Amino acid sequence: MSDKYRELRNALSDATQGEWLWHTSCSWRRLVATKDGHDESVITPFVARDGQPDCNVSAGNMHYIEKAQPVVAAELLRERDALLEALENMVLEFNEGTVRGMVHDEREALHKARRAIESAKRQEG
Repeated sequence: MSDKYRELRNALSDATQGEWLWHTSCSWRRLVATKDGHDESVITPFVARDGQPDCNVSAGNMHYIEKAQPVVAAELLRERDALLEALENMVLEFNEGTVRGMVHDEREALHKARRAIESAKRQEG
């Protein structure tokens, strides 16, 4: 696993869990995590003593937001799509081989699948 994904996984473990949703009231927008029917603040705005706006957000949530950049999400989706395409191709090759009698042994197909998965893991790192 690359450092980028390791960092994202670590940041995720410290983030507020649940479905993150925006709420509005009294002209304030705030981000809330909803889990098991309970809301927990993710980001809540306030006016500081000096009259300047600020927000309350945990260090864990700040770290997660920093690591979950749109570029990371885009890269993860590209890798997912490539892996799905490789898996679909592998299944097609297996089915074609089975139909033609080319796959004589299920173990041969499993070894081929394992090699493809290992190759994908090496490309990630």
